[in-house]
Amino acid sequence: MGRPLELAEVSWRDGRLWSERFGDVYASMGLAEARHVMLAGAGLPGRWKDLEAEWPDGVFMIGELGFGAGMNFLAAWAAWDRVAEHRVPGRLRYVAVEGYPLGRGDLERGLRGLEGGEALGDRVRRLVEAWPVDGVEDGACSVLRFGSVELELRWGGVSEVMERWAVEDRVDAWFLDGFSPAKNPAMWEPGVLRRVGELSRVGARMATYTVAGAVRRGLSEAGFDVRKREGLGKKRHVLTGVLTESPRMESVGFVRSGWEEIDRVLVIGAGIAGCGVVKALAEAGVSADRVRVWDGGGEASAASGNAAGIVQPKMGSAPRSPAVAWYASAFSEMAGWLEGGGDGVGFRCGAVHVGVNDRQLERLRAAVDSGLGVWVEAGEASERLGVEVERGGVWVPGAWVVRPGVVCRRWLEEAGVEVERREAGSLNEALAAVGEVGESGAVVLANGDGVLGGEALVGALRGRVAGQVSGWRVAGGEWLKAVLCYGGYALPAVDGVAWLGATYDHGERADARGVVASLGADDEANREGLRAACVGVEGLLPRGPVVASRASVRVTTRDRLPVVGWLGSGVGGGRVYASLGHGSRGLTGGLLSGRLAVASMGLSGGREWPERLGLPVLATR
Repeated sequence: MGRPLELAEVSWRDGRLWSERFGDVYASMGLAEARHVMLAGAGLPGRWKDLEAEWPDGVFMIGELGFGAGMNFLAAWAAWDRVAEHRVPGRLRYVAVEGYPLGRGDLERGLRGLEGGEALGDRVRRLVEAWPVDGVEDGACSVLRFGSVELELRWGGVSEVMERWAVEDRVDAWFLDGFSPAKNPAMWEPGVLRRVGELSRVGARMATYTVAGAVRRGLSEAGFDVRKREGLGKKRHVLTGVLTESPRMESVGFVRSGWEEIDRVLVIGAGIAGCGVVKALAEAGVSADRVRVWDGGGEASAASGNAAGIVQPKMGSAPRSPAVAWYASAFSEMAGWLEGGGDGVGFRCGAVHVGVNDRQLERLRAAVDSGLGVWVEAGEASERLGVEVERGGVWVPGAWVVRPGVVCRRWLEEAGVEVERREAGSLNEALAAVGEVGESGAVVLANGDGVLGGEALVGALRGRVAGQVSGWRVAGGEWLKAVLCYGGYALPAVDGVAWLGATYDHGERADARGVVASLGADDEANREGLRAACVGVEGLLPRGPVVASRASVRVTTRDRLPVVGWLGSGVGGGRVYASLGHGSRGLTGGLLSGRLAVASMGLSGGREWPERLGLPVLATR
């Protein structure tokens, strides 16, 4: 819990309830607005009348950002009761986020004064009487029950509340009713809208009053098919949308292929992801003559071709987050292999994560509570790093600096498998390769950027992100002893070069062959990122040009989790698997992903991996 919440400062202007903080009105057209914009925009109450609908545990869940005077909730409650005889029996769960609640007196006056409020009669009285706001603290939650309707009020800033929202929840409809984006931008940040998608069930509907371009783009990126619809009164258009694809795994249960026997395997891609599959196949007892690997550039030629990278768990403020839990398991698997990986693979040096603003510091302290590291003050952080820094942070003692190319070659050599210089530049080309392995063979897509070519996509993949790393020659003993993370990262010297990274560019920088040109501006951006975070550290870098820089393309997913395992009976005749979408964390997750991809094939040597790791984990989306 945190500070006591500030109550909303309100006034009445021309018969309308007005927010002094945001300079905007509450529910300007009252009940009519709630019914037209929110309920109808989310397909309600029609969706409740579908007697064939299957709601988990008989619960239909509505999420709202910006509870305000509660008009949307009351309208939904009234509609729920109105169609009681025709709808699926069950419970309506209404979860609303509010950072500046109305006082009880303002709530009652507001609801009685808003147009149509009198029609809600007894419901207004019951809500006002149960209103819990006096003494409520930031981060608290209040649950009010009205028969088969449950109202859950989550108090606090929208981004923080959304981050804490358990991913097990599956929202069926969203009412996005914060004040306008121009006056309350925090409510409409891309991260908040992305979280709306992450918390939604496929087929969820959203509705909102605003049609601002940034909001439409944010919702589209979150997986919603958004459309304008006729507005109300002087408002020409409002917005509705349907979640057409899941931005995260639809099931956290491990899904095994329906194929009883797999005799040969073709792996497309020879970076960390593909080589992790090859290693897992060897561990499962698949002989080298039954495994082929294609990659037009050879091993570690694309995003895995950087001179050095980091293996560490994912920092995160929500210990129940699937991404945090996934990468904790992945880190354990990879670190276990690295301990015996042999010379030249890399070295364990630990990492210090520093926060450069209050929000980052808050997340780092929460990560400590999750057991991901220990908090160190500036003095100890400086000692760990070997250079003076002005900020404390989280010390992760088990982090490694690793040479990705060496890892790839080591795994291929151990399996006795060589890479064929052959391309599969799109998903369609990759699926066509199923014919290469015969009726008892399987294809594993591990070619990252290549699978995004052509017309078809693996649904969960979000898109390409170009990233550039920059290296400066440093003298021995004058640079970091541990990894420094600050939004970007700085690595201890590898072969005499200090590497900084990485930029994050959503633009289309790859040429037709997937090659990304390095940019001088990105080298300066990497230096500037370090300068802004830690002035003293940046001062140790040479002022001259970089000695090496490298750009490549990473493929991201909406939930920051890889696409791993069997892709289902409808993909390539049911014989296609994946280890895709690793983003910038393939070094950490590639080995576990490979093992799970192989386990999903049902090969006897890999069947124990999910159970041993305690994972029902992420096999299909």
